[in-house]
Amino acid sequence: MKTPTNATLTAGALSLGLALPLLAATSDNANSGVGINLTGINYWSSQWTTLDVMKHASNGSGQLWATSNAHTWEYNTGDQALLDLDEQGWPRSLPGDSPDAPFHYVTTIIYHDNPHHPVGEFVVLYEGEGELYYSGPELISSEPGRDVVRMAANSFFHLQIHATDPDNTGNHIRNIRIIAPGGSCSDAATDYAASSADCANTEQFISFEHSYQERLFHPLFLDDMRKFRTLRFMQLLSTIDNPVQHWAQRNQYDYASWALNGGSPYEVAIAMSNKLGAEPWYTLPVRVDDDYIRQFARLLKAQSEGDSAIYVEFGNELWNNAWPYIFDGLYLEEQGKALWPDTSYHDIEYRMNYYGLRSAQMCDIIKTEFAEDAGRIQCVMGGQTGVPWISEQALNCPIHAAGVGQRCADNMDVLAVGSYFAGYFADQKYLPILRDWASNGAEGLNNLFEEMESGVLYGLTYNPDEPPWWQAPEHGALAQARDNIQGNLTLAQQDGLMLAAYEGGQHLTYAGDIRDGRDTISEALFLSANRDPRMAAAFTSHLSDWRNSGAGLYVVFESIGRWDSWGAFPLKEYQTQPREQAYKFDAVQSFIEQTPCWWARCEQSLNDGNRANSQPAGDVPVSVQPAR
Repeated sequence: MKTPTNATLTAGALSLGLALPLLAATSDNANSGVGINLTGINYWSSQWTTLDVMKHASNGSGQLWATSNAHTWEYNTGDQALLDLDEQGWPRSLPGDSPDAPFHYVTTIIYHDNPHHPVGEFVVLYEGEGELYYSGPELISSEPGRDVVRMAANSFFHLQIHATDPDNTGNHIRNIRIIAPGGSCSDAATDYAASSADCANTEQFISFEHSYQERLFHPLFLDDMRKFRTLRFMQLLSTIDNPVQHWAQRNQYDYASWALNGGSPYEVAIAMSNKLGAEPWYTLPVRVDDDYIRQFARLLKAQSEGDSAIYVEFGNELWNNAWPYIFDGLYLEEQGKALWPDTSYHDIEYRMNYYGLRSAQMCDIIKTEFAEDAGRIQCVMGGQTGVPWISEQALNCPIHAAGVGQRCADNMDVLAVGSYFAGYFADQKYLPILRDWASNGAEGLNNLFEEMESGVLYGLTYNPDEPPWWQAPEHGALAQARDNIQGNLTLAQQDGLMLAAYEGGQHLTYAGDIRDGRDTISEALFLSANRDPRMAAAFTSHLSDWRNSGAGLYVVFESIGRWDSWGAFPLKEYQTQPREQAYKFDAVQSFIEQTPCWWARCEQSLNDGNRANSQPAGDVPVSVQPAR
């Protein structure tokens, strides 16, 4: 339903504060040994990250606005180059209703194809004059600078600007904030109340409209994340195939949305880490120059609270040839060949040697900026779990070391690998067997868990003419993962590094491939297994194996999100899913609660945090338009 405001809108809303609301650390995660990879901010996410849901808006193609034609009803004419935007991304003018104009108004998506969005009354705050329309929710009240819309279950929410700055005074519609329903009964960061009726004293209720600037993040999201020691921001920051090179190109905190090409601003990740008292794990785009790294380090030092470890990693899975990882890998190969033109190596050697070198350079720059606090910085070298040679190339960087006499490992603190189990299920050779299992209902699911726990595929598929690495693991998925842990731990210990898992968990996925019955297998086996209590036992067993090996930090992949043909990696399928129904989430939470961190000097100092308000960390840097 398209609901016009039928009114000229004027300024009068609260403006977005530029000071970041941050928190001291709490005891919830002080002795945790497990971290979490955060899913990204977007309109289809079932994770309720921010209270201002305008921050996860986009046009579906990585930009903020779709240029919409009122006469043809075309959602997006693709005329973004014609938009007249201010520095924060708000349109300063629109073409009007001329039939010759390529577009007439702009649209952005707040929620779409998202059955787990919040339900209830959203408060829309804005500045300026013009006309707003709401497609999906019902407009129930309107006054200058403030609208209230009601969103029903299983709906959608598109925001449209049909006119702006009608008097040409420069007072265009801007600073739109769309505040989620609900509030809180106290200033605790994780306190959530659907309404005042949930408070012991109704007068204690503070709606999110009046607290979103200080709170920033949804209390239900924070409550689910509060026990994780470390937050890895690879997806939130859109590290993979990120084209940004220079510091001025990065996305800004005061931009209209945090869900565009280039990822969310660093200030959001810093604020989240501070609010939860968690160790941050940052992954920098691989094309950035030294000044970018230097400015990043200065921002980090200025705004990061406490004295906890800060993990920094150059890129993500640079060895990975799958889409879209391959684009970062190819870039590194080009740089390596340009740096060492008089050598003759394989492409992957150039790639991993340049990756090792750039990781070491990144580490030097950041530690130099942190000066007396350099001990907080934990420099990460990423490896490949089942291929030690990849890690050795990055750590030893023999092409670089031959010229300077120094290995890249000398600058590192951590070797990190992805500690997954059951990834081999996706191999083509097992497709006929898995198709049969998928057709056998509960018995087929029993077969899958038997393979995980003890191994059946080895006996069904063993071929003496094939090399050992091509065979199914003799004792199943969990045993294979256990062996991989030991091999990588030995490699890390050779250089005095901590072995960490940058990602980990189950890996039952065909990565979107639905050919030859894979879609049926994915639904009947892979997704069903992730909704089975036995998956909780598998997670517990795997985490225990990791802990008992002597390895260090384990960062699970990933927090909250929808499951589909690309996999079931999130621990919860949606924000409000009860813990007792989210078996993987419950298993990880129980492991944290029952297993204190286990490596040397892992206990963190405690601060009494968990308050919604805190002193700001300082002004956000001056805004520039983000790279797109």
